[in-house]
Amino acid sequence: MKKHQFYFPLLAFTFWVCSGGYLSAQSGALVHDPEFVVGPIVEIPLSGTVVLSEVPDDFNAILKNERVIHAPGTNPEKEAWQKIKDEANRQKELARQNADSHKKNDAQLTAAPTIGTQFFGNSHDGGIPNDNGLSISAGGKVVSVTNSRIHVYSNSGTQASAKSLSAFSTGVAAAGTNSKYDPKTVYDPIADRFVVAYLNGSSSSNSKIVIAFSKTNDPAGAWNIYGLNGNITGSVWSDFVQIGISSSELFITTNLFTNAGASTGSNVYEVELADGYAGTPLTTRNFSSSYFSLHPVSGGLNSYGPHFYMVRTANSGSSSDIYVHKFTNNIAGLGVLLPPATFQLSTGYSSPPDADQLGTTTKLSTGDNRVQSAYFENNRIEFVMNSGYLGNPAIFHGTVIISALDLSFSSALGQSIHYPNLEIGYPGIAYAGSQGTDGTNKSFVSFNYCSPTQFPGCAATYLDGDGSFSDYAVLKVGNGKVTGGGTAARWGDYADLAEKTGSPGEVWVGASFGTSNGYTGTYISQIFTPAPLKIETDFTTAGETMTAYPVPASQFVNFSFPVASAGNFALEILNLEGKIIARPVEDYLRPGIGKVAFNPQALPDGIYFAVVKGENGEVFKEKFIVRK
Repeated sequence: MKKHQFYFPLLAFTFWVCSGGYLSAQSGALVHDPEFVVGPIVEIPLSGTVVLSEVPDDFNAILKNERVIHAPGTNPEKEAWQKIKDEANRQKELARQNADSHKKNDAQLTAAPTIGTQFFGNSHDGGIPNDNGLSISAGGKVVSVTNSRIHVYSNSGTQASAKSLSAFSTGVAAAGTNSKYDPKTVYDPIADRFVVAYLNGSSSSNSKIVIAFSKTNDPAGAWNIYGLNGNITGSVWSDFVQIGISSSELFITTNLFTNAGASTGSNVYEVELADGYAGTPLTTRNFSSSYFSLHPVSGGLNSYGPHFYMVRTANSGSSSDIYVHKFTNNIAGLGVLLPPATFQLSTGYSSPPDADQLGTTTKLSTGDNRVQSAYFENNRIEFVMNSGYLGNPAIFHGTVIISALDLSFSSALGQSIHYPNLEIGYPGIAYAGSQGTDGTNKSFVSFNYCSPTQFPGCAATYLDGDGSFSDYAVLKVGNGKVTGGGTAARWGDYADLAEKTGSPGEVWVGASFGTSNGYTGTYISQIFTPAPLKIETDFTTAGETMTAYPVPASQFVNFSFPVASAGNFALEILNLEGKIIARPVEDYLRPGIGKVAFNPQALPDGIYFAVVKGENGEVFKEKFIVRK
């Protein structure tokens, strides 16, 4: 057993501002939300260590129900939820008679995200749907997980390893021969490590949550694997796993169901990351409640902590409520989980109708209003989820502006993201940079799309921070319709996208498209902010920038830059590791505007830096992409 030392801060105030928090009458200290049943601190032993690239693959067998996404509530409540869904579908049919049902956006759309490297992702594994999860390291290694597989790629698309989740955990005490599904992955920018979590079994007798921590920054290498109890109350099993990280901890949320299918609420596991990376017993505690679908909120640019946020919605019909849950500190700091702060969004959300697709009367299920993706940056929580707009499937984007004083002084905004003649759902959101001095966030949002005239594909849009969204960039056009599941085939449960640490404005997306054989395939894309990235100089002309176009470069790259004083200048091409691979041109330039252009066809596809050097050293540096 490990020794844990805790510190109790002195209470030096006689007055507290507390948003929905509870103060102990005896001590004046904050206590946990009474809605949660708080478990003791428990140490979970290491179940095993595996080297992913050395694991022999197996049958990749799945034996589980083909089902719609589990809804909250007892069976009568499920029936009420289904009535809301049926009404949303009825309104959609009525809207078809209205010329405004797919009306254009009110605002002029800005340029769509720029697309970089793209490649086909994980092979179809029989899972319905494929449940994409994706993470990318600062070094450019990509971990892509689908319903029952884990693949590792380089950022050029070269596959380093590909295994089933069952093979990944073969011989590990935490996992038996039950089905492995619903994987999620996250990259820890502080530790330079990966985390993967997935579910094992779908009944109270075998439910476990498997967590794997990479031992190094190479995800094709060794992983420490642990198993958490999914039957937290003795009569339930865990579903719909979601994960997020703070600066020191991993948070895992699941929804809880009885074997008969009735919802009993949710559970939150809080885990110390350092234990998982080291392979020592895993320090954990859990919180179970009747709340449904709490979504962990990781940092956007960097991890934050020791406090941590989770968000959830009303999750039934139409509403404008958003709930924010806050952990005040980590386990070692005796953090408590406060009662939720409730906010009224400036625009409400609604139950999404199911989506139509080309070539079939089988619709695509859009599920419910649970939060699909979220991040925290610049004291703002940005989140997205499925919703409806004028009778059609759409996306809802919300922002909770966290006050420095307290949650009770905070506020929330909301907007619908929608496009003419397009039905969209299952979004993900990632940080793309900050906007001005007011701290608003730029974001990327990825989503699935289809329509009566289009097969299911995937796309992305750009939110510029002022409440407007861009035109969409199609990442992958569908090759066929998605079948199975009765009158509404599975379309989610989620897509995923992640910012590449150290490369602001660069995000990687793992999303779905319809294949020619009726399944959903995975497509992985690198996207950038619509305008070329600008990198400030680091000496005499600081504040000026060099402009590059086009991005990505396939025919010719052009650069222009200011020349402050006459002298000899040279262009150097560097790879991502900073190694000079070419010095194609040098010449004498006079004060004014300098320009250089070159054909990148001699370079393999990838990401490079163009550096202009003068007699006194580096003048400008710009990233460019080669994609032929």
